Amino acid sequence: MFSRNGDQVALNDVVSDAWASNYSSSSSSSSSSDSGVIAFGGGRRITHPARRPGFHRLELHELHEVRQLQAAARRAADAATRGDNTSSAFEPPAVPGPAPVNQERNGDEVELRRGNWYLNERFQTILSATAVLCGIAFVVYLSSTIWIRITYRDILRASTRKVYADHADLPLFSGCDELACQQYMAAIRTSMNKSQDPCKNFYGFVCDGWKHQHRLLSVVDAVEDLMYKRALNSVVRTSHNVQKQAGIFSSTASVEKRVAALAKSCMELSESSLQDLKRFMAEHHLPWPEKSPWDPLAILLDLSGNWNIHLWFQVNVRLSPFHAGSTEPVLKIVPSAAFRSWIATMRLFVGHPTGSTQSLRYQKYVRRMVRLFDVSASRSAEIISTIEAMNKLTLDTLAPAMTAPEPSTVRMSIRDLTETAILPIPTGRLVLLFNEYLMWARRFSRYDVVEVENIGLLRSVVYILGLGVETQQALTLSLGLRVAHELGWMAHREIADVTLEIAGLPRSAHARRCLVEIENAVGTGWLSLFPLHLESDSFIRDVRDVLNGAVVRQSKAFLRLRAHSTDIPWNGDTFLAGVLPEPSRRTRFFIDWLNLMAGRWRLQERDITNVLKPGSLQSHRWTFRGTLTAAQDYFVFPLYHSDLPPAVNYGGSGRLIADEVLRGLVHELMINQSGIRSRVGDVRLSNNTVLSDWPPYHVDIKALLAALSAYRLAVVQDLSSAHARLSSLAQDRLFFVASCYALCSSGDYVDPLYGDPRRRCNEPVKELPEFAAAFRCKLPYPEI
Repeated sequence: MFSRNGDQVALNDVVSDAWASNYSSSSSSSSSSDSGVIAFGGGRRITHPARRPGFHRLELHELHEVRQLQAAARRAADAATRGDNTSSAFEPPAVPGPAPVNQERNGDEVELRRGNWYLNERFQTILSATAVLCGIAFVVYLSSTIWIRITYRDILRASTRKVYADHADLPLFSGCDELACQQYMAAIRTSMNKSQDPCKNFYGFVCDGWKHQHRLLSVVDAVEDLMYKRALNSVVRTSHNVQKQAGIFSSTASVEKRVAALAKSCMELSESSLQDLKRFMAEHHLPWPEKSPWDPLAILLDLSGNWNIHLWFQVNVRLSPFHAGSTEPVLKIVPSAAFRSWIATMRLFVGHPTGSTQSLRYQKYVRRMVRLFDVSASRSAEIISTIEAMNKLTLDTLAPAMTAPEPSTVRMSIRDLTETAILPIPTGRLVLLFNEYLMWARRFSRYDVVEVENIGLLRSVVYILGLGVETQQALTLSLGLRVAHELGWMAHREIADVTLEIAGLPRSAHARRCLVEIENAVGTGWLSLFPLHLESDSFIRDVRDVLNGAVVRQSKAFLRLRAHSTDIPWNGDTFLAGVLPEPSRRTRFFIDWLNLMAGRWRLQERDITNVLKPGSLQSHRWTFRGTLTAAQDYFVFPLYHSDLPPAVNYGGSGRLIADEVLRGLVHELMINQSGIRSRVGDVRLSNNTVLSDWPPYHVDIKALLAALSAYRLAVVQDLSSAHARLSSLAQDRLFFVASCYALCSSGDYVDPLYGDPRRRCNEPVKELPEFAAAFRCKLPYPEI
């Protein structure tokens, strides 16, 4: 009855018998539905009316019956194959198996075939190609999304912006075609965070993006770093041209070549000047590493006043004589920036237990320095221990006075300074020291006015130098190491490497150190390495005209501020060309540096070293008495560029120049007020106020107002320019953004001299109605 042929099972006989009995009952009426037929001995009784299935389909219950027949036929076939009881009755039907996939119907025959789940090669190729295309599309989508989020992140942030910050989308500037302008706008977009409300946190609105993207401390540091890189490129280019050319050059051109040759000589250090360094130190009473019986105070005055080496304090001398009865100082004694750096470095090594990593590192440094000065190893241990003890004594005695929050400042005659117990030192001794070591400046008398900015520091110096002869001689070992450190890197390559290693700097920092020293030594000659800014004279003139009134009222002197340009004839370059060594002359850098320092008073006399530089107030490098030259730092992108709109130049460079000038003016006012407060009480200024009544960031407010006034003056003077015809509110917004962008700093860095950049940016603008109008801030103005 059953037959198996491969995967096919023929059920012709069984199906015909079963369906015959079912279909014969389909002609009866519905009342005969309770009669049933048990097919093939199965336990399930078919009680519904039977009908013959159509040619094209089977009902579900009929398909189920076919499955039961299939299972029964398979069991019978298996039993027949094994030969065990083939004639026995059928067993109860098993659980139905999986539904057949393919069915073919031919008359009353039903053939069941095993399903084929394999796709042909064509469909497999199509599916594979579709998967690859989908993967490529996903990668393109992901890359595009990342690029859009980086490029247009300020737009994407708009969806999360609060309602009050809608005015952050106000346009800053339009019509920017120059490359420098486009680069500046790109830098501004990267730095700005438009999710901040400029009316409540203008610094966060401008600088949030900048402070997370830069390794340098501030925008001013980034500008200075770029300036030194350009100077290095100029030195390399100029030195290369000098090697190809020979002959006599004009004075202006020779200044650039002489400065470049001096810088190249410092960076190469092709010849050692160690013997010259030893001779210099011995001539100035420091036979290091031997102790010196000379007066340490005389050594300090000589090195600071004559050689620009400020170990504990800095001495500045006025060259021009003053009329009798004048209260103007002829000599200033101020804190030393180099000493402040030394304190910060020594705190990393002093006070650690013997044998610690820091202690061993400092001992290694001193041992290498001592070995270069031909000292045996048996004596080096004693020298090292003495130097470490004197360093600790210096830190414990002088460091608290250097870090005093409000150091006292006095201005009085030398006699009053010494005889009123302010400075416990005999008057005759102090006058004798001034005349012996500063005789190139003038002859001093006990009636000459001296200004001491940190009287506590000078008291501590006099105290430490009066501890005893043995202590004084031991201190000369520490001072001698300081001089070898400050000058040795210019004389010997190994000392240069050792000093960089103790400071934690790479050897590549030697070039930067040379450029800084050249800049300080040659003054305005440093500017010859850079292109002349032909349009900078009008820019400086606008800022100077705005500031001149305040300077004249308070300091009784005109502000003679200038830019290094061809518009102003000046013979300083001609004089400097005669002082600097010739490029073709092969001399050692240390010798050239000594020659420059020996004639430094001639450079001061012609205002060559009177340069206004960001942060230079702390180093006391400039004065209102004389021509003041703006440094190259103020003319470097992004503070200034000839292709930038005036709003950017006056907001960036203009504000920093005004800030530095006004800080110097306030510094003099504070000294003048402190000098006569004891006699007449608080000194009232022209506006009937005293310095104590000023708000904390008064200088920043006045500097922003001065820059804004200079910007308005420039726009009025040049109404034909393309920038003047643009929207004034958009230009004002760009000005305020540029003024704050110049103050951006990374992280939580706070400048010790200028204060918190957040307050410097936020405090001034909240007082200005121009700012409120430009950014549509609601009045009353919110607290920033």
